[in-house]
Amino acid sequence: MCNVMKEIYDDGFASGEAQGEARGEVRGEIRGAETERIKSIKNLISSLGITAEAAMDALKIAKTDQPKYLALL
Repeated sequence: MCNVMKEIYDDGFASGEAQGEARGEVRGEIRGAETERIKSIKNLISSLGITAEAAMDALKIAKTDQPKYLALL
């Protein structure tokens, strides 16, 4: 009976570990994309001398997402 419980525990642990890794990868990809968007916004501002709003419009960032990026600049 003890071996059965250990197998159940090991299977659950492995499953949880895989789910955690997948979530971490997704979060990392999202953060990386946000970082690149912020860099692009800053580059347009400095290169073209335009406002942050105009830079985000040029990058086709949704109006609903723009306040988030303004706060991060």
